[in-house]
Amino acid sequence: MSDDYYSEYVESRKPHERTNGMISRWHARMFQQTIKETGLDQEVRILEIGAGHGQFADYVTSIGHEYNFVDLSPAVAVDMKNKGFTGVCAELQNAPDSMCNYEVVWLSHVLEHCESPQQAASLIHHASRRCAHNGFVVVVSPDAASYGSDFFASDWSHGYPTFRRNVVQIMKEAGLEVRVSKYHRGGHFVWLARVPFAVIARIPTVVVDFLVSRKRVSIGEGYFYSWKTILGWRQIFIVARRQVNS
Repeated sequence: MSDDYYSEYVESRKPHERTNGMISRWHARMFQQTIKETGLDQEVRILEIGAGHGQFADYVTSIGHEYNFVDLSPAVAVDMKNKGFTGVCAELQNAPDSMCNYEVVWLSHVLEHCESPQQAASLIHHASRRCAHNGFVVVVSPDAASYGSDFFASDWSHGYPTFRRNVVQIMKEAGLEVRVSKYHRGGHFVWLARVPFAVIARIPTVVVDFLVSRKRVSIGEGYFYSWKTILGWRQIFIVARRQVNS
């Protein structure tokens, strides 16, 4: 992997202030759903694999949880440390041995960046080993069935098509007990709340982006397309527990 892996992510993909607020609320809903599904109601230790722009870190630390990150991108790691968060730039299996016994290991929009099913299975295996016994591995990823060809078009580094079924399978292969596996749109799990997102996601992307972001369309990007990628298309949410004897 190149030393400058995802070096363009920090600046060129930095969300607009309004979009950043939506993404922050999305992360909050994801974690609130996790608390609901796991019953964790005290301050917990969290390890995030793939820190992104730090919205998840901002949220969980603001409500009192202990947070660390592991990220492959030197640029992302530097950006996170500049924001005051603690973590390392490394592959998960090479992270320090001290980074273990977390109640929650968090992989949001990470698993789909694996290059193969074997690499995805290996990542989940190592994530499980960073968990405390009876801790949880949480995976949030695009539903490849909903994204269709845009699963690969939306990000150059998407390599492993994440479906709910195959992610459940590799989590079980890692010895994890799958507690919940469900879909959401825009961070909403209730069927009625998901309907507006599903309807908007069917609106032709090119038409809207030509009207609202013509300049970005000319280079193959657009605001509406980005919105669909983050909030419109269906995503998977899976919580699995590391069992005491695993």
